[in-house]
Amino acid sequence: MALCARRLGLGTGVFPNLKLLHLIPASRVTESFFLKAAFGGGYSFTLLEYLYGITRTKPEPNLLRRVVGFARLMTRSRLDRRLAAEEKKGQTRAWTLIEQWEAEKTVASKI
Repeated sequence: MALCARRLGLGTGVFPNLKLLHLIPASRVTESFFLKAAFGGGYSFTLLEYLYGITRTKPEPNLLRRVVGFARLMTRSRLDRRLAAEEKKGQTRAWTLIEQWEAEKTVASKI
């Protein structure tokens, strides 16, 4: 929402005194819902960052980052590890789509 607001010339802000009652149905507090949301978040944030020019290349972590990331994951709960895995799957799926777009642009520019 914040990216869209900025694009429309609107502002964003933090309102620490704001009080809100957020009613959530029971179906949205299950493990399966959170796993789907993690996948969707990884997918959509990756696409938005690409489309808004925030990230233009697929991040390729080096060996040290992968080892440190794995060590951090092992200290987290089983659910946190599953959520991280789903988020990563979403990011990977998004980069697959982005790579298809880039390939189509390359082909179209040669025609």
